[in-house]
Amino acid sequence: MLWNHLKFSIRLFLKDGLYSFLNVFGLSMGLTCGIIVLLYLQNDLTYDLHHDKHERIYRLVQHLEATGADFNVAVTARELAPLLKEDLPELEAYVRFLNWNTTRVIYEKPNGTVVQFEEDNLFQTDSSIFSIFTHEFIEGTPSEALNGLNKIVLNESTAKRYFSDDNAMGKRLEVGEESYEVTAVIADLPDNSHMKYDLLISGIEDRNWGRDQLTTTRTSELFWNPR
Repeated sequence: MLWNHLKFSIRLFLKDGLYSFLNVFGLSMGLTCGIIVLLYLQNDLTYDLHHDKHERIYRLVQHLEATGADFNVAVTARELAPLLKEDLPELEAYVRFLNWNTTRVIYEKPNGTVVQFEEDNLFQTDSSIFSIFTHEFIEGTPSEALNGLNKIVLNESTAKRYFSDDNAMGKRLEVGEESYEVTAVIADLPDNSHMKYDLLISGIEDRNWGRDQLTTTRTSELFWNPR
């Protein structure tokens, strides 16, 4: 019975090949477009939802107005976060990011071989990052990862570039003119993540930022300086 139905369908298809082709092509195009739209919506509607606290996380921006310009930028003065923490009791925690732009990172193997890459997604950040954002830890622990000076955390892909399949914990990388100890390796972030970083280094709390010391004097100039 099934064979008879199949032969009948083939005969109908061959009888009017152009009409049958248009029907099949139209159906396949419709299904393809529908699947693409669904995948796009899934990617868009699940943006940053891998963070357990995504409903409680906000990114602070500046609204700048000048002659002929009116726009928002996701850059603020580094002093703003602790000041807001003082004034707003509902603010539980904050984390700041400083993009080091393109930075050379060097690893010297025990045999003297040097591995180095120009990294574009290297950020200095607060140790509170792992209490706010959700990450899967492959090596290390969230509480110790960026606790202290000269600590560095790599995602899995970056760790493999420098150390192949070796254990990354305790190894040291040269970043700029300083040496950083690898204290954790985290899983790669999903593609639909707002913040994307490959390496995270500690010390943003202690960074000089080109000033003598951290100041919390509330002047208008303070909040205009994004450094």
